[in-house]
Amino acid sequence: MRTDDGFAVRPPRPDDLDALVALHSDPATNRYNPSGPLRGRAEGAAMLENWLDDWRRFHIGYWTILINPDEPDITDVVGFGGVRYLNAGRDRVFNLYYRFAPQHWGRGWASAVARRAADFARRVDPDTPVVARMQPDHGASRRVAEKAGLHLVGHDRDDRLVLADRPLPGSLLDALPVGDLRPGSSGGGS
Repeated sequence: MRTDDGFAVRPPRPDDLDALVALHSDPATNRYNPSGPLRGRAEGAAMLENWLDDWRRFHIGYWTILINPDEPDITDVVGFGGVRYLNAGRDRVFNLYYRFAPQHWGRGWASAVARRAADFARRVDPDTPVVARMQPDHGASRRVAEKAGLHLVGHDRDDRLVLADRPLPGSLLDALPVGDLRPGSSGGGS
């Protein structure tokens, strides 16, 4: 789906693996991720399979973000983002995620993807909160989440900031998974 923001989004495909591994193994894109970059192609393949499974099961999940303005068939992967369900105890939330290759930072695409994803989640399942979690010192990620309509509601058990599109009960904050911050793990991450 082409957007007016200069990029297009689509569900991920198996042939996105090389782009996913390149982006998620780059230390620059993992500066605020205590779990660090991907540790290899097999880990990237598992992440991608989780994303593909989201689309098969729920018809919603993270997108592949593409651009190639000179070609009618958009083929250049510049990032990944969107929302996916994240279990939080007996409840679930939409985890908002956005990650772009460093050469594409500063164009406003993360904010545009975050807004589009949060709006999409609210249309698909308005009863499920949209949340983004990030390290307290990751100001850029916080600004992106705020531009998508999320507000600080507290901290998770790993002391990450939790921003959401609505107030969340403390029991839900406490039930958010902890640990791995890779976007496809049970810990989620922005």
